Amino acid sequence: MLRRKFNLIINKKKVYRLCKELEVLRPQRKIKPKFPRKIAINREITTSNSLWEVDVKYGYIHGEDRFFYIASFFRCI
Repeated sequence: MLRRKFNLIINKKKVYRLCKELEVLRPQRKIKPKFPRKIAINREITTSNSLWEVDVKYGYIHGEDRFFYIASFFRCI
């Protein structure tokens, strides 16, 4: 915008530094902690119907210009 409106050529690092000094920058987002994924490898299954796995896949249909989804559910006995 500075280049288009005011014909001013300025480095983006300098713009960042000046904005930081003037305190016009928004605070950085806080990164949320990631939780470990629970997978079915090496799990002890004690009763039937106690462990289910879900697999979702999607694809694209070129002729109709749309997507499709396939959801597969597995019951581990």
